[in-house]
Amino acid sequence: MNQNFLKGLLIILVIADHNEFTRSLFPEFFRGLTFHVVGFMTIPFLRPPMQVASSAFANYVFRLYYPFLLLCCTLWLVVTVSGSTPLATRLGLLGAVLYSGNADLLKQVVHMGLLWFLPSFIALVTIRNLIDTQGGRVRQTALVLLLAAHLVIGIVAKATQDYLPLGLLPALYMIPLAYAGVAAQQRWFAPMGTAPAIALSSLLFVVVKALQMHLRLENEVGFAFVADVRTPLALVINDLEAVCGTLMLFQIARLPLDGVIAACGKVSMQIYLFHAFVALAIYKLLMLVSPQGSPVWQFPLSMAATVLLTLALARLVMQTAPLRRWLFPRSLDDLRGKASDVPASPQSP
Repeated sequence: MNQNFLKGLLIILVIADHNEFTRSLFPEFFRGLTFHVVGFMTIPFLRPPMQVASSAFANYVFRLYYPFLLLCCTLWLVVTVSGSTPLATRLGLLGAVLYSGNADLLKQVVHMGLLWFLPSFIALVTIRNLIDTQGGRVRQTALVLLLAAHLVIGIVAKATQDYLPLGLLPALYMIPLAYAGVAAQQRWFAPMGTAPAIALSSLLFVVVKALQMHLRLENEVGFAFVADVRTPLALVINDLEAVCGTLMLFQIARLPLDGVIAACGKVSMQIYLFHAFVALAIYKLLMLVSPQGSPVWQFPLSMAATVLLTLALARLVMQTAPLRRWLFPRSLDDLRGKASDVPASPQSP
């Protein structure tokens, strides 16, 4: 499986989900779309677990949290300068955002809810590594507890999400789905040939997605707006959409493909953080040039421009040593200029 190609497919789906014209053309498809997020969150489960107490894992967490911290503080400063809320209140909100990684709070405080992904990813890989480095009985007990939590996330989200650290609720929701997807991949799909695996996984996804669209089910994992045990049919269908869509992309990533999509996968985190700014600029330009234009051509044009320009920006940053070190350091020593080449973690998103 070409994981760079897989990550490229996933980040392009994320860009499409955030595109201003998407819901004019594909409202039902994107209403309950979840597999693009779950797909990213499943990738670490394809790799061996890391020891949480190791320096490698500490560097990995730093590499994920530092861009989140930097972007949150920068956006908070912009919002604070342009607003009238008392500074003490603003500082308290910033602290809450940096602690909780809550999408609702991020949207309110720094106007960028999509930043929830990085702290939630940290929570997810930490829990997964803690579980998978334990013995069988401890691991089994943890998996049962995670499945129980999965069933009630939608019930407890509003009352708890501001008090839990690092986007914990979305992580808890997705961990059982990631385990299910990897188990299905290893047991059933990996032994198949590529063509039949693609055909079967695509068929399963189309059937489940059609049912989800027919029932007009919604699912916003980042905001913990998810189905729960009170709506079992919606819960099962949304879960199947997430797992089946992820499995379909796993099989597609077995093809000997590369190009722009794989290039996007190599800098997927940078594209994730930059694409909203690029997409907004492109949208403003299109509205200025052709405010009455049809989404039929505005969507593909804006998508192509966003993907290519964000890819170019991400590669420029990562190939410019000072920018890479200041914006995306691989460790604290790397940020200080004391480490010339810190290897990336094998669990890189």
